[in-house]
Amino acid sequence: MKKHPFNMVEIAIALGVAAVAIVSIMALFPIGFSAGRDAMAETYAAEIADEFAHFLEGEIRHGGWTPGIVPTARPAAADFTPTYAEDQTLYPDPDTDGLYKAIRYVDVTGSGQYDGDGSDDILDFAAIITVNRARVAIPGAPADVELEYDVAVRLEIEISWPARLDDDRREKRQYFYEMFNRN
Repeated sequence: MKKHPFNMVEIAIALGVAAVAIVSIMALFPIGFSAGRDAMAETYAAEIADEFAHFLEGEIRHGGWTPGIVPTARPAAADFTPTYAEDQTLYPDPDTDGLYKAIRYVDVTGSGQYDGDGSDDILDFAAIITVNRARVAIPGAPADVELEYDVAVRLEIEISWPARLDDDRREKRQYFYEMFNRN
């Protein structure tokens, strides 16, 4: 029995099918990278919101019950450059109450703090946090029944990223945290 080798037309068709498959698979890589980056940012934002809410809870409960340290009006969410400190990831804006910056970075230099100049440490995530307080409404009660600040406070936290973009171009998530006076 005589073997029939592949002819050039069959080889060309097989290479064409393989090329279409490879190009289609390669087109999925940017989508996967983008989805991974977005998932990382969402995770960082949720972690920062939780860390920030507990930070504020500690501040409010530290010297007794003082929810007045949180403003009632949301500040403009502009970017600012804080003075970076060792083992710190949350930085208040010294000029605006209720405005903070949060960073997550890889400490390449081993200094224990973000260098801030972009030369060595790798910045993974930078976000602007705005916070304000509101009264806690009683569930099931008429809409106008709200608890006084000496009883409870509702923290409204907005995280927007990346910090380097203008406020209207950032991704934003809002988180709410209700705290009750235990004194």
